[in-house]
Amino acid sequence: MMIAALIVQFINVYAILNHQKLPFFMIVIFWVAGLGLLIHLIEAILAFFYGLFYRKNSVKLGIYIFFTGTISLLELFGINPDFKN
Repeated sequence: MMIAALIVQFINVYAILNHQKLPFFMIVIFWVAGLGLLIHLIEAILAFFYGLFYRKNSVKLGIYIFFTGTISLLELFGINPDFKN
């Protein structure tokens, strides 16, 4: 999903640079994709600094968390969510 969000944002930048008018539903998709990218970027920054603090490969952790998201961030911090009822 993050790769798709990146592609959507590249399409948005291309459209802006070429002064193209986009339909409203595409603008909504751009905002949702941008929000997802922003949230994953914040998680990746947290993982990066966690890696620096605990002397792990921080760049690798940041990229991994960026593409996988919150579940991997919980795994990194050692939190094991129990999804059973």
